[in-house]
Amino acid sequence: MHPRCVHWLADSDLEGLGAIFAKLEAAGSDDLLSWILIHLIPKKAGGRRPIGLMTGLLRLWGRARRCLVRDWEAANVREWSWATAGRPCERAVWMHALWDEWGKTRGFESGAVLIDIVKFYEQIPHDILLQEAIAVGFPLPVLRVVLSAYSGFRTLVLEGVSSAPARASRSILAGCFAAVSLGKVIMMRTLDRVTCLWSGIRLRVVVDDVSVQGVSTAARLPKLLVDAVSKLAFELQGRLKLPVSEAKTKVLGSNFRTRREIAQGLTRLGLPFRQASQAEHLGVDFAAGRRLVWRKLSSRIHAVRRRQRQWAILRRDGGSTKKLARTGALPAMIYGTRVHGATGAQLQAIRREVAAAAGYARGRRSITLCFLLDGSDQRNGDPMFQLTWGPLQEWATALWDGSIPIRVLEQVLRNAAHALVGRTRPWARVHGPAGALLLTLRRIGWELSSARTAVDDQGHVIDMLRTAPHELGVLVARAVGRWQHRIVAQELGEQALSAGLRLHPLRRLIRKTPSARERGAIFSTVSGGQWPQARLAQAKLHAERNCRLCDGAVGTLDHRHVACDASQPWRYQWLQHDAIAAGRAEVAAGRDTFWGRLLAPSPGAALPPLCRNFACIGCQGPLSSPVTSSPTALVSDAAAL
Repeated sequence: MHPRCVHWLADSDLEGLGAIFAKLEAAGSDDLLSWILIHLIPKKAGGRRPIGLMTGLLRLWGRARRCLVRDWEAANVREWSWATAGRPCERAVWMHALWDEWGKTRGFESGAVLIDIVKFYEQIPHDILLQEAIAVGFPLPVLRVVLSAYSGFRTLVLEGVSSAPARASRSILAGCFAAVSLGKVIMMRTLDRVTCLWSGIRLRVVVDDVSVQGVSTAARLPKLLVDAVSKLAFELQGRLKLPVSEAKTKVLGSNFRTRREIAQGLTRLGLPFRQASQAEHLGVDFAAGRRLVWRKLSSRIHAVRRRQRQWAILRRDGGSTKKLARTGALPAMIYGTRVHGATGAQLQAIRREVAAAAGYARGRRSITLCFLLDGSDQRNGDPMFQLTWGPLQEWATALWDGSIPIRVLEQVLRNAAHALVGRTRPWARVHGPAGALLLTLRRIGWELSSARTAVDDQGHVIDMLRTAPHELGVLVARAVGRWQHRIVAQELGEQALSAGLRLHPLRRLIRKTPSARERGAIFSTVSGGQWPQARLAQAKLHAERNCRLCDGAVGTLDHRHVACDASQPWRYQWLQHDAIAAGRAEVAAGRDTFWGRLLAPSPGAALPPLCRNFACIGCQGPLSSPVTSSPTALVSDAAAL
């Protein structure tokens, strides 16, 4: 039964369903209701992942009782738990990397042990889970039903073939509403005990990924981590019967000597974990305070690149891939960049792949103009916003909620700024989030004068303790928009456009044009997708530079649109004669950006800086409207082009 079928039941039937749920919580689930289908889903790294499907009644009951689990989670918040709402995985790695960077500023050594539990969900014993749940006060009605369901009959499904039913004495069900909470339940007392015994370490747990971090002196750090990790590993493998993978558990350090001492100390205790200069921590490249190599980010970019052919086939068959580019390709590539940022080459690679996935990368168009035309002024599909806002958002959030002392942020920022002074390859000197943030903000003309104060590209001072992160994101979006306009001006060689582009009428024209072919023609013209004769000759695709229609002048785009005598009859058919004369005069004077590409400066750029945020007396509209011949008459009709 699908859970949505309950909407069709009458009130009396719903009362009967409630009575059934009450009996389930009193006596547990019977064999018929506890029947579970285990689908084995292939994993990208090899092997298969078991995902369980419960009966419709149990899923409906779980939806009704999820509130009890949430209340227990709210009452048992732990600093080491990151598998909760509002605490994403990237932030856990960001905090880890920032403390490593802080240790470097104080002359300390950093070390980390990334513990991997073998088949975590499949290894959890039901009897030990029951003991731990009672000890930590987990809701017993929920526990009774889920344990009876976990121990009921199961049928494995592999590629459409089902096995004979069998009972299980261990494992919890991936896909159950309480699975993540029960994973926290079984390890809670052990992790609390380790945290209390060794206050100098920092634990971070996301389901089955446990990281143990230490930042201390070179003499104290190895013993601190060896004692804490050995206690934790022996508790997991002994009392909880959760095996720790020796091959996948990694030992990292800020230098080779520290890493070796930690690994040798654990090996002497029977824990031969592997050393690594860099590892993948929650899907993010991580080096424990060392200089980072962006291996995972590069592999994600290549993975998106390999799919471009499939998306091109989809577009050729009439489909649209713009939403897929924004919601699939872009998030897949930028995951982890909140922690360590992205170099200039990586930024350009990500922008190119997103543009190609959306179908923009054709005819050598300007991808910046494509992003601007296809979105709004703020937070359009350009990855530049996400790659700029991500690192700053983590920093601003840490300031706003006080999760990291401001003195620590000041020390880290000061040391990172000093390390970047005079460097020809500054990204090679980045060792943590602070250095990545400084270089990321410099792309859009921002600087951090202190841990809480930023100066934007227009000279405005922003206090991040008085500016909420959401409002700060709006300011970053506007700054990225100004950066995009400067890039377009640089591409076209028109400095008049660097102060801002008038794009609203063009977007409105594209939206209101019913013909897809005409919309594509406008899009192609503005973004530089058309190839007149001069451009063909410049690219060595044709020997002749003159217009092939009139053969009287160089075949540039503005000549095609305004000055070509061969197309003059069509021009007189659609345009007024005075407009044609004005266009010829502009082209003759060398001001051909508007007549060739329909790009005009924003009217706000011509106004004094202090007046841009206010409405002027005597104006007929907002300052973002097009300016006519009169300096005080502003109109908003798209026909002003």
